[in-house]
Amino acid sequence: MKKILINKNPTLKVLANVLHYAIFSNAELIRIQRASDSPLTVSCSVAGTWSAPMTLTDEQAQSLWTALIDQAQLNEYQNNASFWIEYDHANWLCRLDYNHGESQDEIRVRLQAIEPAKSWHDFGFSNKIGDDLLDTLASLKGLVLVAGYDESYKTAWVYALLNELAQRNLAVTTLEAPVIYRQPEYSQHDWSAGSGRSYASAFKDLMKQDPDIIYVDNGSQLTTEELITYSSSHLLIVRQEEDSMETLLARLFNDSQSARLLSALKLAIVIRSARSNCPHCLTTTQATASELFSLSQITGLEPAQVSQSTFQIANGCALCSYNGYQEQLHLFDIMIPDRTWCDNLSQVDSVTERINLAMDNLYLNSLEDAWMKLDQGLLSHREIIRLFS
Repeated sequence: MKKILINKNPTLKVLANVLHYAIFSNAELIRIQRASDSPLTVSCSVAGTWSAPMTLTDEQAQSLWTALIDQAQLNEYQNNASFWIEYDHANWLCRLDYNHGESQDEIRVRLQAIEPAKSWHDFGFSNKIGDDLLDTLASLKGLVLVAGYDESYKTAWVYALLNELAQRNLAVTTLEAPVIYRQPEYSQHDWSAGSGRSYASAFKDLMKQDPDIIYVDNGSQLTTEELITYSSSHLLIVRQEEDSMETLLARLFNDSQSARLLSALKLAIVIRSARSNCPHCLTTTQATASELFSLSQITGLEPAQVSQSTFQIANGCALCSYNGYQEQLHLFDIMIPDRTWCDNLSQVDSVTERINLAMDNLYLNSLEDAWMKLDQGLLSHREIIRLFS
C-alpha cells in the first residue's frame, strides 16, 4: 500500500488529527469552512447528520487551510485532490472538493475505507465467462474499456484482472491517481497531486518499460488517437467514468473516429453492485402479484412465466445484522465485439439505433446476470426490482 502522504509532508500533519477524529467518529464526510470574519470551523457528517462545528485556533487554522488549498490546487484529477492516510491498521482514501463562495469558502473531505484487493473469483464469474474474458485478451493487443456505477468496485475488478494476467508472466504496468492497491507483481506509476509528476511525464516513463499490458485509471487523459495507437501494440485497459453501457456506447458512437475505435476495441465491461442474500437465513418464498408484475415489466416476460422461477429471500439473522444482506455482489454488462458485429453496426446511421443494436447483442447484460444469480439464490427478486425498475 502506498505510504501515507500526510507523513511525507510536514505541512499536512496538522490534518492528521482532524482526519483521525473523523474516522474514529465513523464520519463519511468532513466540512471545513472559513468566513472572512470568522475562525476556521470543522464539522463531521455521520449517517447524514452534521456534528456541531469545532473551532480551530488561528495557528491551526492557517496551517490546515493552507495545506488543503495547496493540495487541491496541485491536483489534476477531476477537480478532486486525493491522498492516503492510515488509521487503526486500515487504509483510507481522502478526496478534497474546494468551493469558493462570496461570504464563505468551504473544503469537503470525503473519506473512503479501502478494502483488501479482491481476487478474480470474488466477482462471481462462471468458469465459462471467466475463461472467455481471459481468452479474449490473450492476443495482448487491443482496447479494454471498464466503466461502472459509483462504488461498483470497477477499480477492484481491474486489479483482479491484472493480477490474473500477471500470473501468466506478462509485463503489467499501471498509471493511476493515486495508486489504490500496491501490487508487487507489476509496476505502478502515481501521477496524483503530490507525486511531483505530470500525466505526460508519468506516461512517458511507463512506456520506456515496454509493457505487455497498460492500465490507465482516467481515460479522459488520453486522446482518441492515443487510445487507438497504444492499443495497436499493447493491451490497453482504460477506466472510464460512464455509469452504464448505454452512455459508454454513446461516447464511442459519437466520436469522430468511432469506426477506428470499434476496430481497436477488444472488450467493454460495465459493473454495478447489488446486495447479496445472506446465506445463513435464506428461505424460499413466493413473489406477490405486485412483485410479479414489476418483474414482468423488467424482463418482458408474462407474469405466469416469471412465477415459475424460485424466489429466495433472507429474513435476517445475527450474522447479517438482521437486515438480510451479507455483502455486495457484482452484475456485468459485457460487450465483446467481433467483425460481424462491427459490420452490422456500420450499416446503421443513427446513434440511437446503433446503441440499441449493440445492447441487443451483448455477450452478457446485467439483467441476465442478475437472473442467473437469482436462480443461484445469491440475489433476491426484490433486489432486482430495486435495481432495474
